Amino acid sequence: MGEQHRRPATTREQLRRSVAVCPGEVVLRRDLRTLGSTSQVSRGLRQLVEDGKLVRIGVGVYAKATPSRLSGQPAPRQTLEVLAAETFARLGIAWQQGKAQRLYNAGLTTQVPWRTTFDTSPRRITRRLQVGKGVVEYERG
Repeated sequence: MGEQHRRPATTREQLRRSVAVCPGEVVLRRDLRTLGSTSQVSRGLRQLVEDGKLVRIGVGVYAKATPSRLSGQPAPRQTLEVLAAETFARLGIAWQQGKAQRLYNAGLTTQVPWRTTFDTSPRRITRRLQVGKGVVEYERG
């Protein structure tokens, strides 16, 4: 009838728990920096990507993942457009949908936009966000 000794949670376990309770679909590396050194957090995130819990969509930007119904490979739970909008909001970047998407949503055209485009003017953005072959494009103005 001795005391149960709990071993301290590893960085990987802490990361897994933090990602699970993190609100939204996007996880930023900077959200996890208090859980360990830069290299520990990097290794933990890499392991979560290998385990299929996260998908890397940009530098320091990850999306929560689930197995794809078609391939069984990990895929983000939301579309690239939703993930990009959440990423910009979390990073404090003002944005609006691209011109083609705004025209389509307003009913001014029946042409369905095929690219994921955001207007971030006047700010110039070079951050690359990508899911599979889909890449976020930027326009200004």
